[in-house]
Amino acid sequence: MASQQDLKKFNTMIVNQFLKDLYNVLSSKECENHFAKLMQQSVQEEVYDRYDPASYERRGEDGGLKDPNNYNYSVSISTDGIRVFMKNMTRGVGRAFYIDEGIVTGLADGKNFYEYGAISRMGTFPRDFYTYMKILVEDDTTLKSIINKQMKRKGWKLN
Repeated sequence: MASQQDLKKFNTMIVNQFLKDLYNVLSSKECENHFAKLMQQSVQEEVYDRYDPASYERRGEDGGLKDPNNYNYSVSISTDGIRVFMKNMTRGVGRAFYIDEGIVTGLADGKNFYEYGAISRMGTFPRDFYTYMKILVEDDTTLKSIINKQMKRKGWKLN
């Protein structure tokens, strides 16, 4: 008969293997590409659909906020579980700073991001595409399907 300590070790071993397998699934190119699609959707709905700029042209998928080449995707394991992080690393045209902070919070380098010439007259406002993306991720059945399919290949059955 297995001791209580043996059962705890066995349980820890199973949990660790599950986390390792889930980490590998979330680190897959398929998951990364799907997260990029969700980022593009979030940017489209929270940023681009909210106003049309009068003083500049958006770069979109060609070096702009919707360009997946500007996304930094990472997955990490900690004592709290697994963390998936995607950061939009798009820089302003001719600028050294990343524009995500200014768009999301309305501040860039401690200054009002929307106080620049024509931009301030357009009445723009912070548009938090990161928070919106979290909502998209939580509700996304395709992502859940990708995870379930890949975990099933590893021998895990998820709901």
